[in-house]
Amino acid sequence: MRSLRRLIRRNPPAFWLTAGVVVLLIIVFASKIINFDSVDISKWGQGKQSQPTQADSPFISSGEKILASFEGQMSAKVEATTEHFSRQEYDQAIGLLKTARSFEVNDPEALIYLNNAELENNKQKYYTIAVVAPLNASSSNTQKNSGIEIIRGIAQAQELVNHPEKYQGYRLTQADGKQLGNKINSLGLKVVIADDGNQAAIAKQIAEDLSKNTEIQGVIGHFSSDVTKAVAPLYEENQLVLISPTSTAVKIFPSRKYTFRTVPTNDEFAIKLADYLSRQGHKKVAVIYNNESEYSSDLKSGFRSEFPGQTTEDLQFSDNSLPDNLEKILEAKATAIVLLPDGKTRPKALDVVRNQTNSDIKIVGGDSFYNDQLSEIQNLKEGLVLAVPWYRGCHLDSEFLKVSKKLWGTGAVSWRTAFAYDATLVLIEALKQKPATRQELQQILVSDNPQFQVKYGATGEIRFKDGGDRLGGRTQLVEVVNNQGSLKFQPKPSCN
Repeated sequence: MRSLRRLIRRNPPAFWLTAGVVVLLIIVFASKIINFDSVDISKWGQGKQSQPTQADSPFISSGEKILASFEGQMSAKVEATTEHFSRQEYDQAIGLLKTARSFEVNDPEALIYLNNAELENNKQKYYTIAVVAPLNASSSNTQKNSGIEIIRGIAQAQELVNHPEKYQGYRLTQADGKQLGNKINSLGLKVVIADDGNQAAIAKQIAEDLSKNTEIQGVIGHFSSDVTKAVAPLYEENQLVLISPTSTAVKIFPSRKYTFRTVPTNDEFAIKLADYLSRQGHKKVAVIYNNESEYSSDLKSGFRSEFPGQTTEDLQFSDNSLPDNLEKILEAKATAIVLLPDGKTRPKALDVVRNQTNSDIKIVGGDSFYNDQLSEIQNLKEGLVLAVPWYRGCHLDSEFLKVSKKLWGTGAVSWRTAFAYDATLVLIEALKQKPATRQELQQILVSDNPQFQVKYGATGEIRFKDGGDRLGGRTQLVEVVNNQGSLKFQPKPSCN
């Protein structure tokens, strides 16, 4: 102690410099040994955000800003978010968000913000999850629409958790006795929305921000296989569960533990297409894909390994000589065209369909080609066969579609909505088991936990294999047919 006093008297700057270095070393050491697994998050559901991020990020919102725009209700929605929600004036925000929904009942962002505002206004405790999808104007229309379809599935599940009293006329109790429309351990569900624009750089920043926010128990996203592959290492590193409803590329991340998916993998689609063409007697086919897309390249490789016949030299959607090269291949006795576009090259794939006048040439395609909105189907051609993860027409009596019709004014929801809904059910079911840490949540989902399963998903029962892929994922073939002058999809040969 005397030595310390002597040092302070003789050389104060040296003492304080030394003390500062020691403190800095302690902080650095502590930051190295503390990780998200050891953080005590046993108070999840208390409704208090320990590390808020959405207010600081232009890409993240729980109601403070608009990420997805819909015509007709923007003024009410803007006022609700920027004027009231951001100031925690939740009562006023609730009224305006209800007005916004009356103009556009199909807007899932408005419904999510409405649920969030009601939770805060009622001072109700809740769990928090996040969803990441492309929503902004800079995304292509295909990507933006897909992003809205994704958050629609999350919004529907959130609504059932927070307002089970509205859906008592529906058969939401399953054979196993579990109630779908119910609170989670008597708590509500808050949803944070993030818009990555389907861009890897933005998605990585969002992943970092969400990981730092210890209120968030799990994340649903991202849209494309390319972006999901880019961000998966960050979720693994931060031990935050990510469940993708739409990323189908087989190799998302090697030896992953925290990345799961509810959608089947490209292997399932490749097998379906290859088996169909083989059974139809096709021995030589032309394959067109996008070599810059992880999804498209992966599906092409899977198809080539499964198809017993001959595949011609691969063609690129980006090739300016594609029409001429395709014609040469067809002249060389290829009897079918396999179109494997990603979201970006889907318009070029549509051009191939429209320009193909030879009715003897069979055209088949992958799931990114599939959009079952009537206006979109009219852009296709009779006889086109697609391998899809889920076909609404095979589930018309499901409670999922009945609730969809009540909630959105239509039961015509997409497969992306169904799988996003199921991804939310996975997190809900896991949270019911009261995990205290992110690692405990992950352990609930793994394949060697026989206690975990979702029996009542929109797309069927959900469990996971080693590595996070869905166990027993099924695919469906659909064909474009002419129905009294209007094109529509129908299952081929029948519903699985």
